Amino acid sequence: MTTTQRPPTLDPLAVSRWQRTAPLASPWLHEEVANRMLDRLQWIKLKP
Repeated sequence: MTTTQRPPTLDPLAVSRWQRTAPLASPWLHEEVANRMLDRLQWIKLKP
């Protein structure tokens, strides 16, 4: 990419629409999976 080219940006209309319609909290299943993975992280990091 040359210095005169710009990377693509987000469409302002799409951003505003997403901000209006995006859920305020993540789905409960995502939270449950994340918590279970966090519980296993210490076990996974153990060296044999």
